Amino acid sequence: KMVSFLFAAASLVVGFISGFTFFSYSGTTPVNVFHFLFLFVFPQLLLLCALPATIALNKMRRTPDLLGGNRKYLSALLAYSAEKLAIQRDKAVSTEHQLVFRRNLGLLNVVRQKYAAIATWPFFKLLQKSMISLNSGLLLASVLKISTRALAFGWQSTIQISSTALYNILKSLALPWSWLVPSEYAHPSLSAIEGSRIILKDGIYHLSTQDLISWWPFLILCLFCYGLLSRLLLLGFGSLMERRALQQLSLDTPDLKDIRRRMETPIITTQATPLSHTD
Repeated sequence: KMVSFLFAAASLVVGFISGFTFFSYSGTTPVNVFHFLFLFVFPQLLLLCALPATIALNKMRRTPDLLGGNRKYLSALLAYSAEKLAIQRDKAVSTEHQLVFRRNLGLLNVVRQKYAAIATWPFFKLLQKSMISLNSGLLLASVLKISTRALAFGWQSTIQISSTALYNILKSLALPWSWLVPSEYAHPSLSAIEGSRIILKDGIYHLSTQDLISWWPFLILCLFCYGLLSRLLLLGFGSLMERRALQQLSLDTPDLKDIRRRMETPIITTQATPLSHTD
């Protein structure tokens, strides 16, 4: 719990400082929304998209019918390579030591296959808690800056992207909340996108203030949905999978029975040995 608290506290501070320092507006150059999206939203969105593929690959790796032969081959290759390295490092390695090394490597492989899920999900939950704190700090700093400063938002890019194409992209990103939030807050309109495009040679004085401030609800909702809310859902998913892994864990295996027997068998006795009577 202490490690989880320290990670969460550090992530909260990092998120707050990152958000507080990002929203700086000198009055001549608006905040580029592309910078915000590429720094705080798109990386988290890519991780969310990669998560199902990662879980599917791990499941395939644990399936004997698909990868069992390859896994045995890799384990044997690893054992052979490690044994050769040990022999080269110490020419006097005895056959007994080699057998002990192979046995320990086999036990490690068995433990990894049996208890990998139990060790993986707590780390997964710790990562989600850290990301929740990070996004909470970002949201807190963003709302604080937007509510206390007169910020302006615009967009510019060397890539010749049209306002219509950008509008379709933003509309797709806003699908998770567009059914709940009014359209004027769900994402910028096409006219607002065209009116907030920054052209360096023209400056920003000809741009409408209403268009420059129309971006902030969309940015906050992106951060909330793809950052905070998604991590809360993943935390619940991780807790469910951890509970499932613990329920599927069998405690009747020979190795666990041997450990329990050794723990329950006393090795120290306080009973005095009977004295022998001599005539």
